Amino acid sequence: VGEPDLASPEEAREYLVALRRMLRYIGASTGNMEEGAFRCDANISIRATDGSFIGPKVEIKNMNSFRAVERALRFEEQRQRTAARAGEDLSQETRGWVDGRGVTVPQRTKEQAHDYRYFPEPDLPRLHTTESVREAILSSLPEMPPLRLRRFIAEYGLADQEAALLTQEQPIADLFEASVRDLSTRDDYRMTANWIVNDIMGLARTRALPLDRLPLSATQIAELVRLVRDDALTARAAKDLLPRLEDGEMPSDGARRLDLLTVSDDDDLAVAANEAIRRHPAAVADYRGGKKAAFGRLMGETMKLTGGRARPESVRQSLIAILEDPPLE
Repeated sequence: VGEPDLASPEEAREYLVALRRMLRYIGASTGNMEEGAFRCDANISIRATDGSFIGPKVEIKNMNSFRAVERALRFEEQRQRTAARAGEDLSQETRGWVDGRGVTVPQRTKEQAHDYRYFPEPDLPRLHTTESVREAILSSLPEMPPLRLRRFIAEYGLADQEAALLTQEQPIADLFEASVRDLSTRDDYRMTANWIVNDIMGLARTRALPLDRLPLSATQIAELVRLVRDDALTARAAKDLLPRLEDGEMPSDGARRLDLLTVSDDDDLAVAANEAIRRHPAAVADYRGGKKAAFGRLMGETMKLTGGRARPESVRQSLIAILEDPPLE
C-alpha cells in the first residue's frame, strides 16, 4: 500500500516499475504481472488546485500490465474530470478495467471507512525490532538500483541514460560489472556499456532471449571491447560479427573464422584505394579540382572494397597519398 502522493498516471507507472525492479533485485519475485507474480489495484481521485473540490476515491481492478495501469488511470482521470465539470455526482466505488475497450466499468459501490469496522488483530501483536536487527537486514540486501545507478555514473564515468539502462535489470548490471573487471579505463567502461545497451541487448530481443540469458558472456564482451579498442576489429566488423558468433566462441576466433579482422597491411590498403580511384574517375577529378566533398565517395568505395575491415584513418591516409601524387599521363 502506497501513500496517495502520486500525481499522474505516468508517475504511477514509473512507481510500479521501480517497485518491481527492487523486488527482482532482492530476489523476492519475478515481478511478471502476466504470470500473477505482481498484482496491483489503483485508487484515484481528483481535486481542484485551490482545494475547493476533492472527489471521492475510486478503486480500479483487473489490470494485468503496467501499461494497463497507466491507461486505466488516464481514462478514469478524464472520466472524473468530465463528470465534475458537468456537475454530476461522483461516488466512491470499485470499477473494473476493460482492456479491449479501454474503459472502466462500475463493479460495486464502496463502503466508507467506518463501515469496515476495523479493529486490532488480537493474535498478531506489534513486532518490535532492535537497531542491530535492522542493520543486519539492511546489510544482507544487495545494492539497490538507485544506489547502483549513482555508483555506475561516479565510478565508471557513464552517462545518466546509460547507467539507468544498465541498472534497470540486475542481470544486465551484473554482466556489465563482470565485463569491465579486467578493463582499466573509463573509455573502456563506456564502450562496454554502449555495446551491451545497444547491440547485445538488441540481439537478445531479436532472439527473444530473457535478460538472464544474454547471447554473450562477460569474457566474450571484454574481448570484443579490447579488439575494437586496439583497432584489431572495426566497429562495423564487430557489429557484423556479433550475430554470427557460434555458441561460446570467442570474438577473436570468430573474427578469424569469418575473415573480419582489420586490414592493416599498407599494400592491401593501397590496392583497395587504387581500385576505388579507378572506379570513380569523376570523383578523382572533382577532388583534384578542389571539390573536397568528393573524397567521401572514394572513402566509401574503399571501405566497401575492404569489407569494412579497414580503419577509416588508415584508408584516408592511403587515399591521400595516392591522390596527392601527380596523376599519371
